[in-house]
Amino acid sequence: MIQLRGKYNLLIGKVFKDLIDEGFEHERIWQQNPNRHLERRAIGFKAKVELTLRHWSDKAGYEAGKLLRTLKLKADQWWYFLLHPEVPPDNNLAER
Repeated sequence: MIQLRGKYNLLIGKVFKDLIDEGFEHERIWQQNPNRHLERRAIGFKAKVELTLRHWSDKAGYEAGKLLRTLKLKADQWWYFLLHPEVPPDNNLAER
């Protein structure tokens, strides 16, 4: 079971890295072409994140489980920039 959780943790890491990349892509697209569909796109993305969290939560090992719980509890903070594009998706100006 421990070995299986380790494999799940690697897969969970990839799935959530891809989701984070997708969130940043939504923000990039909006910055290039602001339109009225921002809220609908953000709500759809947040629903996708919630569904993914539910799917993986019981399969995660200890460390991955902690991360998933944090993502779930602070989802509004993590994805705030999707509904408020004037707020940057990160807090590091040097990385931009």
